[in-house]
Amino acid sequence: MKPHVPALSLSSSDLFAWRQEVERNITPLPAESVTVEQAVGRVTAEALSADQPSPRFAESLRDGFLFFSTDFMVASQTGLEVCFEVAAGTLDVPVLVHGSAQRIFTGGMVCAGRGAVVVPCELCELRGGRVYPRQLPKNSYIREVGMDSAAGEILFPAGRRLSAEDVALLAACGAHTLSVRSRSRVALCCTGSELVTGREPGIGEKVSVNHLLMGGASGRFHPRDFSVTLVGDEKEALLAFFSAALMKSADLILTSGGMGPGKFDLVQEVFAGMGGEIFFDTLAMQPGKSLLFGRLYGAVVLGLPGPPRAVSTLAEELLVPVFRLLEGENTEKCWPTAFAAKLLSSAGSASLLPRLRGGVLSFSKGECFVRPAGKREQAQCHIIFPADCDLHPGDLVEIHLLPF
Repeated sequence: MKPHVPALSLSSSDLFAWRQEVERNITPLPAESVTVEQAVGRVTAEALSADQPSPRFAESLRDGFLFFSTDFMVASQTGLEVCFEVAAGTLDVPVLVHGSAQRIFTGGMVCAGRGAVVVPCELCELRGGRVYPRQLPKNSYIREVGMDSAAGEILFPAGRRLSAEDVALLAACGAHTLSVRSRSRVALCCTGSELVTGREPGIGEKVSVNHLLMGGASGRFHPRDFSVTLVGDEKEALLAFFSAALMKSADLILTSGGMGPGKFDLVQEVFAGMGGEIFFDTLAMQPGKSLLFGRLYGAVVLGLPGPPRAVSTLAEELLVPVFRLLEGENTEKCWPTAFAAKLLSSAGSASLLPRLRGGVLSFSKGECFVRPAGKREQAQCHIIFPADCDLHPGDLVEIHLLPF
């Protein structure tokens, strides 16, 4: 049973409003046609149905002997002549007739009417070209035509991200090309005059890492184009970045840094000056107080704060869902899975805003427990610590699962 989510939770307040705004203002990318070999990980642009039944012919599920169950009594006493051998891929298989048997192997075509059964080898004895069954199996061991899917049956709805198993079923049902959502074109800008990449930093400089964090989250969606630009805290440089992104027909423009109230935090000012439409510029949580979600001449724009720890957290909570929505995935699949867990350790002092912190899960006696992740420990979830609330071991908290 799904655990109860505590009433005082982030998803019921500011983050819920963010989600509504994002869903309202993101239009899925256009559809394109790809081959089944290219379809794993893509999102369906329309409902996909089976062109052919699966399986297309009745086939044996075991190595054994095929005969009619009504012939069992005679066969167990005098045996049945084995008149043909059917392996997987054998063509021109004769129709089984009463009073005879066929040696058949797993995957072999079953050409018989109603009442035929495959009796596994271990339940039979073969002597002098005749088979003597000792007992009938509890099922027929025959996979009938259309048992997995019937011709014309809708296999997957629009908005489904296709797994390898999904694509295998579509191929088995006759699909050669599929209609899926296009991959996105992404332009990323890391702002900060102190940032460097590709060389050792000097005094007062820092190695830029946010492009690695945001690129890691983005890479799971294999954008068709992903460009990274490093710019200083200058209006002209930011203006050039946004202009170049639009010239490249970027679907998604990402920024990190330059989002606070400081003198050199210029991203929102430049964005608005270019005619950008702002849908959201803050979240009442830590991290997230300074960010940007909007649209610039058709491109979705998401600006995250500069601290790498904040970027790492918000990449999963905000950036990944934006990618999923752009690719047309079903809305309920776009956001992190949330449920409740019991705290194993103290959450520290209460804060004025809800906090997201990495956590590690454990399970005992049917209950889910969570504790804050230690230094350099792999987080399995985000713990939502409510504002103005002292939490103690045993208290319920909301958690958002991270991809393992």
